[in-house]
Amino acid sequence: MVVSLNTFAPPFRIVGGYFTGGILFLLASVGMFMFADFDAPTSFLTAGFLHLFFAGFVISIILGALYQLASVILNKPFFSVRGAFANMFLYFLGVASLAIGMFTEETVFLHAGATLASFALLFFAATYLLTFAGVKAWNVSSVALGLGGVFLAFGATLGFLLVMFASGVIELDFDIVLRYHVYFVLGFLFFVVVGSVSVLLPMFSLSHGVNFTLSKAALVLYLVAGAFAWSNYGRFVTFAALLCFGAQVFLILVKRARKAIDYWNFNVFLALAFLAISMLAFEFGSMDFAAFSLTYGALYALIAGNLYKIASFLVWYHYVSPFVGKREVPLLENMVIKKMAFVASYLNIAAIVIFALGFGFAATACMGVSAILLGANLINIFRFIRFGVEDGQN
Repeated sequence: MVVSLNTFAPPFRIVGGYFTGGILFLLASVGMFMFADFDAPTSFLTAGFLHLFFAGFVISIILGALYQLASVILNKPFFSVRGAFANMFLYFLGVASLAIGMFTEETVFLHAGATLASFALLFFAATYLLTFAGVKAWNVSSVALGLGGVFLAFGATLGFLLVMFASGVIELDFDIVLRYHVYFVLGFLFFVVVGSVSVLLPMFSLSHGVNFTLSKAALVLYLVAGAFAWSNYGRFVTFAALLCFGAQVFLILVKRARKAIDYWNFNVFLALAFLAISMLAFEFGSMDFAAFSLTYGALYALIAGNLYKIASFLVWYHYVSPFVGKREVPLLENMVIKKMAFVASYLNIAAIVIFALGFGFAATACMGVSAILLGANLINIFRFIRFGVEDGQN
């Protein structure tokens, strides 16, 4: 697949806003991890942490990226960005209110947060899915991203119903609805990651002639897992989907022409290793360690590595590329502080090891510093937004 940015690129303030909010929620989630108890996953404290991390950090980063990726992969404009900036702030307010409501068990915050966050996600899902209207050239990337939008809509709706049940407003089978809420939300994340990786990994690593059979198998297996979401069989089918996806990523990296280890592929390798560790921990180890290695291991490393590339690429395209041929411009590599990126990754590794040794507070402290360094690197990238402005060349 040949991918290039085009005139369909959305305003950068939408993408950058979601990235900035995501990092702030990441920092907040690190501080709340120690209050969660993953042996009691339905407790309000655990749910509060999970929503800070997944809804606040992971989904915020993904929503920002999708405004760009959807238009690039489908080669057509995002259906509409009208109201997108306001919707972003509604989403942030909703997630913050929902998390506060879960930590304090205050119904007012729960209702307000669930309403705002669900509305914001459904608004995004609607405009996002309408972007797929008229698409004729379907491939593994577009199919996966389209499925992700459908799963987001279902996941947001079921999440709203769960909050209404917890508040005593409606009656429903809590266990079944909770399982499918988790299934659809994780499905949104999984499909978007599979679809995005199918484009970004070959592009960033210069891998050619990639066969995506394993990615297709991963998509099918995750869909099949939905039939068993009410039982433990669904977990094993989901693990099989994750294994297929992990194998696909590994094969792409093995075939890469760019063999040097940089801050991007180092994080991708870490994500694969942490994913394997978390799967083993879920089956044979501590639930707390399994959750820590999945969230602050696999997902954090994967997002951090790609965030360096995506953020620098978008800032360069929007604010630096107009000066090509007119003056000396920085390369993408110059926009990321490499030593800081590697230190953040080393702290990430240290956090996983320290947590495995039983020192949870020290592990979260390491993660906090790693997240701060990630945020500092993002700020450095955003600094290039003013490229050419300070010397009057705008």
